[in-house]
Amino acid sequence: IDHSCGKGNIVLVIFDVYYSALIDIYRDPIELTRKILNDCIYFGDINEKNINYTRDILSKHAKLYTGLDIDYDFNTYVGDSRCLDPMKDFNISRFDGVFVNPPFQDSLKRNKTQHKLWIEFTKLTFKNLLKDDGILLQISPSSFSSPSCKILNIFREKKVKELYLNQERYFKNIGTSICWYIIQNTTDNMYTTMAVSYTHLTLPTTPYV
Repeated sequence: IDHSCGKGNIVLVIFDVYYSALIDIYRDPIELTRKILNDCIYFGDINEKNINYTRDILSKHAKLYTGLDIDYDFNTYVGDSRCLDPMKDFNISRFDGVFVNPPFQDSLKRNKTQHKLWIEFTKLTFKNLLKDDGILLQISPSSFSSPSCKILNIFREKKVKELYLNQERYFKNIGTSICWYIIQNTTDNMYTTMAVSYTHLTLPTTPYV
């Protein structure tokens, strides 16, 4: 799931990762695009216009593979994703993966560290959304490393598979340091791949929900 999908950029990449990984198994592009969009991808946003936009670009993108206009049964959530309940809203227990660039800050409480939204979303991801051994791929400020940051313990306790710092050039006009990382929801946290230079941002090749 991408619970803060915005204009759908991450969701679109997730679709392509699924398609590339599964086309040799399904062979039929129509069957595969239906499988991906009806059963595998979930997305939400507080702005219904963003949901509609993401649905539209996914439909048009899928048409590049199928050549057809198909009415997909998208799995969408409109509202504050901090209130998202996988069972209530999607009839599933939890997600295999959360791939997201969450909103960084509550504009109503912008000067209070305690109310930085990305911190709330990160904590809720592990509390309510991710299955055991599930994957979080997230873009966020690099301030998680501050001793006062409320999610530093997540980085200490969970398995940080990859961590990429100094990613600001991909996010223009944002006045903070940016990183992205892959964290697995397990306490087996022995190995981390880390890069501190500019690194191309890609999603993992293994498809997740």
